[in-house]
Amino acid sequence: MVFPTEALALAGNIPPIVERIPRHFEMHGDVRMDPYSWLSERDNPKVIQYLHAENEYQEKIMAPTQALQEQLVQEIASRTAGRDSSLLIRLGEYFYYSRFEAEKEYPIYFRKKVDPNNPKGVSVEETVVDINDLAHGQSFLDWIPPKVSLDQNRVAYAVDTGGRRFYSIHFKDLRTGQVLPDVIENVTGDFVWANDNRTIFYVRQNPKSLRAERIMRHVLREASEVSKLNEVQDKQIYFEKDESFDLTLFKTLTQRFLVIHIKSTTTTESRVLDAHLPEGEFQIFLPRTRGHEYILADGDDGFYVRTNFKALNFRLMKAPYDSTQISEWSEVLPYQGDILLKEFLVLQSHFVLDEQVDGQGQLRVMDRATQRVEIIGFPVSTYALGLGIHVEYATSSFRYTYSSLIQPLSDYEYDFKTRTKCLKHQRSVPNLDLAQYVTKRIFALARDGTLIPVSIAYKKGLKFDGTAPLFQYAYGAYGYSQEPHFDVALMSLLDRGFVYALAHVRGGSEMGRQWYEDGKLLKKKNSFTDFIDCTEALIREGFVDSSRVYARGRSAGGLLMGAVMNMRPELYRAMIAEVPFVDVVNSTTDKTIPLATIEMDEWGNPEDETFYRYLKSYSPYDNIEEKDYPHLLITTGFQDSQVQYWEPAKWAAKLRYLKTGRNLLLFRTHMESGHAGSFGRFERIRAAAFEYAFILSGFGGPSSG
Repeated sequence: MVFPTEALALAGNIPPIVERIPRHFEMHGDVRMDPYSWLSERDNPKVIQYLHAENEYQEKIMAPTQALQEQLVQEIASRTAGRDSSLLIRLGEYFYYSRFEAEKEYPIYFRKKVDPNNPKGVSVEETVVDINDLAHGQSFLDWIPPKVSLDQNRVAYAVDTGGRRFYSIHFKDLRTGQVLPDVIENVTGDFVWANDNRTIFYVRQNPKSLRAERIMRHVLREASEVSKLNEVQDKQIYFEKDESFDLTLFKTLTQRFLVIHIKSTTTTESRVLDAHLPEGEFQIFLPRTRGHEYILADGDDGFYVRTNFKALNFRLMKAPYDSTQISEWSEVLPYQGDILLKEFLVLQSHFVLDEQVDGQGQLRVMDRATQRVEIIGFPVSTYALGLGIHVEYATSSFRYTYSSLIQPLSDYEYDFKTRTKCLKHQRSVPNLDLAQYVTKRIFALARDGTLIPVSIAYKKGLKFDGTAPLFQYAYGAYGYSQEPHFDVALMSLLDRGFVYALAHVRGGSEMGRQWYEDGKLLKKKNSFTDFIDCTEALIREGFVDSSRVYARGRSAGGLLMGAVMNMRPELYRAMIAEVPFVDVVNSTTDKTIPLATIEMDEWGNPEDETFYRYLKSYSPYDNIEEKDYPHLLITTGFQDSQVQYWEPAKWAAKLRYLKTGRNLLLFRTHMESGHAGSFGRFERIRAAAFEYAFILSGFGGPSSG
């Protein structure tokens, strides 16, 4: 099969035609005409009709790929373990873990009581929560994993069945197996237990802006109080007035403190409460100062703080419990200016720092008593590293995760006494010989002389003679480092001769915090030119065929796709833009749009004319021209709470109106899901198969591989 041109693909099917209703918007003396703004009218029947028409159109165009899609589904599913358990996490007298059963979409959460007479023996497993039961009869389900109370007698979990990240918190008594009558509706899904085992603090969002703005307190009623369930109102504990900030909650590993973490893109503040005194008031740890980011952990002798105070790449400092100002803090380790401190773990005997050095991860382990430091490094050239799940403060070891583009997620345990590590668990990948694949890191020279790291993967035996197709991905925003994690679906592309390239463009933090600063606000275009320069470097060095270059981006990475497509459309044969943030000017100027107010430090405030002009100069929607564009697949979720469905809908409509040539434009809306798409594991496999079929049909299908 060859990639059909739009004219040939139609076979009598006409792409949806969208009504143009001119509306004008003026700012700084500049008038923008937006004929598709009416597509934001969520309840307008014509909007729903249009989205369904686009879905029907893409289904007809993609119909010839059904056999290929099914082949891909079978391939990926055969490499996905039917029955797959997670790592055991010990908490007190219990081991907690999850497991996928064969043919089940969602995990089941279990626990087993530890047998004190046999360290390797455990009792019969108990079901904590079966997510499959919660999903029964629902067209969509997302969930927050269960959290147990301190005495481990109760569990709280949250589910979203609407796709817009409005969760309901439910409770279960693990002693009786009974689901309790208390239900907390329409919350963010962020919650923590107090130490009385009956009080829970949670976050409630604004129903329109979706900003997480309120901390609430709920007290579970005992059996004798159930009749009063509807008579007791949950108490508001904190309200954040500043619309550029939102809220999260966590509990320190020592179980001593509850923390409200108040954050904007570049500024944070923490408020702390004794977890044993849920009726008390949260106290400010350190008032917010613009540009100061910090997060704290308890160490039994004071708070330990990851802070960017006089430390662009962050450092670890110690603060007395009664500290009121930074001058009272002390440095735990000398600040290493070229090392990015990503995360940290404070345990009873050791500190563990997750660091980034020259784009590569390393772990720094420090004995709290002796101050002896050990660096755990990794000799391979590109990988993903992270701190594992930790629930106990007093422990003789810590866990970390490791993976790469060709190695599935692996959990390792490091023993503090023996200073050795061992593999505890690795994600099962049946029917696949991972030794047949290669991954490495290369560098591409950007136009301003900066070296951009690129993680690549391919199958052994591939000849770098300029004939291989390229599938390139990037994100590049919010300082989020896009690390080379394993994706079993990707192997289906590598098997067909593709080179996969993950471009670590500026806007992330792969090369330190300055990497982020150089890809945001008035330097945002660096993200786009970096991506283009990486593509050209791979072509120039003979890695790939210049006529078979494909690209994919998601969310802010979808913005990347749209901007790159406007700048260099001829460089790419086809692109996939998932839930793309493409209507930048309209979204940042309209404060009624959910989450728009907390994005100013990332993109710039358009009320400032300098930022307005710069935003408009790269906004994908505002820069569509009458010219040929690559084949394009756009996806969105109608319930998306982060990038509203109408952004990609408007983009697709305007592209259809202006684009020249006969390349395909397909627009797919998942009517029940939100920003993250479907959460069932087989649903995700089908989504990947659909996108890969779109790409594979562009160079001849599987027979050419």
